[in-house]
Amino acid sequence: MRRLFAALALATLAACGSDTSTNPNNEAVEGSYSLRTVNGQPLPYTVQGNGVTIVLTSDVLTVSEDGSWNETITYRQTSDGVTTNEADADAGTWTRVANTITFESSAVGAFEGTYAKGTVTFDDPNFLAVFKR
Repeated sequence: MRRLFAALALATLAACGSDTSTNPNNEAVEGSYSLRTVNGQPLPYTVQGNGVTIVLTSDVLTVSEDGSWNETITYRQTSDGVTTNEADADAGTWTRVANTITFESSAVGAFEGTYAKGTVTFDDPNFLAVFKR
């Protein structure tokens, strides 16, 4: 379940890419972003399935100028009445064309997000995740 949650969380999250002349607002995307909402709901965000409850408590995405990114996710997991605090991390590289950011993840492969005015958004068929500086 832990790997499933990490893949689920990472697929809804991501980082940004390098500034290019195709960036309409010429705003740099490098920096640290915190997950603010998932599917319109603020954190903590709860996912349940197969007798396990996971409460996403924090997700911080850091996008670096050198084309790398990293992410740290913290959550509580309850299974069979036992609750533990957990943390997962991922990292990779990013590129940017206009406001589309493509992240290459060591855990889940490639995924895309959009950037506008200090906000990175991942709009997946199952999740809408919004990160803000």
